Amino acid sequence: MGYPATAHYIARTIGGQVPLSRVAVRMRRGDEALVVRLTYRVQDVDLKHRQPEFSYEDWEIGLLQRFE
Repeated sequence: MGYPATAHYIARTIGGQVPLSRVAVRMRRGDEALVVRLTYRVQDVDLKHRQPEFSYEDWEIGLLQRFE
């Protein structure tokens, strides 16, 4: 997770700690990734670096799998 607000949401959802990391990851065939995104653009970019109280309806969660 690259942003504190996203990590905070996932931590609340799964009930555990989610470390922040901005390290690029190169997926290989068969790898899976959890994709989490806000359903809208945040007007104040500084909010992404804080932990505002977004609602559960503000997020989409998906599973990404690399095939090739």
